Amino acid sequence: VGVRSFGSDPQLVARHVAAYVEGLQEAGVAACAKHYPGHGEVTGDSHLELPTAGIDRETLFARALPPFAAAVEAGVRSVMTAHIRFPALDEQPATISGPLIALLRSELGFDGVVMTDALEMRAIAGTVGLEEGAVQAVAAGADALCLGAERSPEEVARVREALVAAVREGRLSEERLDEAAGRVAGLAAWASSPHPGHDLEAGAEAARRALRVEGDVSLPASPL
Repeated sequence: VGVRSFGSDPQLVARHVAAYVEGLQEAGVAACAKHYPGHGEVTGDSHLELPTAGIDRETLFARALPPFAAAVEAGVRSVMTAHIRFPALDEQPATISGPLIALLRSELGFDGVVMTDALEMRAIAGTVGLEEGAVQAVAAGADALCLGAERSPEEVARVREALVAAVREGRLSEERLDEAAGRVAGLAAWASSPHPGHDLEAGAEAARRALRVEGDVSLPASPL
């Protein structure tokens, strides 16, 4: 993680995290705290492998979780999971771990959107697989699945088909899908509602200036 973190002191990081969340969200931008429950506990790169954090539960609570607790206290709208194993709590990586996501919900009190890290990273795609990883993530409690920009429409369709098949097979409940969809819809509604310092016209103008459009970019149908 290195310079992608606010530092190595949990309390200092927690204060910076809370301030960053509040600043973003006052301007109408939904903040995302990542990578839960703590990517700084490993040196391995989850793009290339499945890292394991060999720390005990007490160390996890004292060192890794305080910044996430601060983010939740500050009202963070989303939290991204880490593709990392924490054997002190579960053998599965956090992204597909029911106990770890339940910990975020219960002990930290988070009720917003749980988003996965990119599922095509080798920590997931190279172990359980892209489609199976998507199914297991939603079943574990994730609400939104992150699929990298280079994923083809066919790959995205296979993820959707895997979720449908899991429901038909009884491995994934419709209620869990409804809950996930409801949280994502709630986040979208929040982001599109007025906020102090949220200037929709300025945002639209900035977006227009940032884009160069060539050809017809309209969609033939609703996006999946």
